[in-house]
Amino acid sequence: MNRGVKIVILVAVIVAVVAVSVFYIGNRSFFAMSPNKENNSNIKIPVLMFHHIDPHIPKDLSSTVITPDEFSETLTKIKEDGYTPISMEEMYSIYHDKKSNIEKPILITFDDGYESNYEYAFPMLKKNKMKANIFIITSTVGKKPNLFLHFSWDEAKEMEKSGLIEIYNHTTLHKTADESTNEEFLESVDIAQKEIDINLGKRKVNAFAYPEGKYNDYLVNKLKEEGYKLQFTVNKGKNTLNDDLDKLKRFNVPHYDDGENIMDLIN
Repeated sequence: MNRGVKIVILVAVIVAVVAVSVFYIGNRSFFAMSPNKENNSNIKIPVLMFHHIDPHIPKDLSSTVITPDEFSETLTKIKEDGYTPISMEEMYSIYHDKKSNIEKPILITFDDGYESNYEYAFPMLKKNKMKANIFIITSTVGKKPNLFLHFSWDEAKEMEKSGLIEIYNHTTLHKTADESTNEEFLESVDIAQKEIDINLGKRKVNAFAYPEGKYNDYLVNKLKEEGYKLQFTVNKGKNTLNDDLDKLKRFNVPHYDDGENIMDLIN
C-alpha cells in the first residue's frame, strides 16, 4: 500500500471518529434515557385536593364542597386524560428514585375525613380502581363537629383494606399553624399520628397536610426531622422532581369546576 493511500485511509478514519463523537455528544441525553424512558427529571405530579361531597351545596361552602356527579366526572376525565392515581408510597418512590414507571401520575387527596368520603368517594374509586389518600382530624373521627359527620375508625379500616385508600395525618384539633404555638401544633400532630398508628397500623410512609395550608419553616423542619416524608400545603401548582417534598403543592377542587376544567388547569 503506497503512502498516498495510507494517508487517505487515515484521514477517513479520523473523520469517522470525529463524526461519531459529535453525534454522541449532541445526542447524549437520548443515549442516557434510552435504557429507561421513565428516568425523566421533567416528570410533573399534580395533586388534587377534595374535602366534602354532598348533593346539596351550602352557598358559603362552594370552595370545599362538590357534588357526587362532579366527583364522578373528575374521575372520568382523569382516566380519559391518561392519568394514573398513585399512593403516597409511590409518590415518595418517584421522588427518591428520580423516575417513574407510571407515565402520568396524579395524587388524589381529601382533607378532614368526612363521612361523604366513605359514602360517595369510596364506591366511585372502587368502581374505577383508583387510589386516593385522606388526611384526617383524629379528634372528629366518627363524630359530627359541625354540619357534616366524619367517618369512623371502622369505616377507615374498611377503606384501607381495599388497598385503594390510605389514611394520613391532618392533626387532632385542626388548629392552624398561626392559631397555636409551635409546641401546641407539634403536639397535635404527634397525638394524631399515635391515634392513626393504634387504630390503623403504622404507615409505610408518613405524610402530613397542614390545616388550611398554613405552615412555617420551623414546623416544616421539625416534621421532617420526625420522619414525615411528604408535607402538603394548599399552594397551587404541579410538583416537579426538583421541588421540595416538604412543601408540596395541591390544586383545590371547588364546586362548579367540572372535570374538563380541572384537567385544563393541571395540564
